[in-house]
Amino acid sequence: MTPRSLEVRPTYRKRRLWPWIAAASALLALGIVEVRMHRRARPTPANEIAPTAVEARAGARRASVEGRVLAGDGRAAAGVTVVAQPGNVEGRTGQNGRFRLEVEEGTPVRLQAHHSDLGFATAEVRAPASDLQLRLERRAGLEVLVVSGGRRLAGVEVTVRQRGGAGGEFHADRVTDERGTLRFLGLPAGPLEVEALVPATGARGVAVVDGQEGAVAPVQVTLPEVAGARGGG
Repeated sequence: MTPRSLEVRPTYRKRRLWPWIAAASALLALGIVEVRMHRRARPTPANEIAPTAVEARAGARRASVEGRVLAGDGRAAAGVTVVAQPGNVEGRTGQNGRFRLEVEEGTPVRLQAHHSDLGFATAEVRAPASDLQLRLERRAGLEVLVVSGGRRLAGVEVTVRQRGGAGGEFHADRVTDERGTLRFLGLPAGPLEVEALVPATGARGVAVVDGQEGAVAPVQVTLPEVAGARGGG
């Protein structure tokens, strides 16, 4: 036997590489998915948040609606409440009868002007609008009497609302006098709900009456016994 024949060569076990490659690929895929999920879940910076409908509306551009309210005889009407719908934006005319309201630009607006002594007027406009003229009409009227326990109540607030889904609401420009009465003009004809409220106590009463165009209808509102209320004879 020759020395060559006794030479021993180390042998290596053949390893299969495909399981390792498959495992590495799976780990890589899982890592990519996790990164994507993390990116989706991360908080969005404040300057990237899309505005909600409310925020977008709040950021809408404003425009003015302005004009003048006149009494039935054409004179400037001071102290008249003017309300713009939608939005219930409210203002009051100055000594020259002028008013100015800020509403959402480009929207259709319904204006309502009302004064308990002078009457009511309405107009449909689109903002912005200027040089409007609203002429008050006396329309239907009420002679309101507020009583409690047989006494006439002074200092009572009066609100009139249209019935039947019309949705109009009218606040008197003053409270009942020492005789417990209040004349309320410029109301729409038809069924009306008259509410009397004592601000100090919250006592209230309601009466229903039909307003007649061009006439003043009497209506009595009876409240429960009101302690400390101002009363007349």
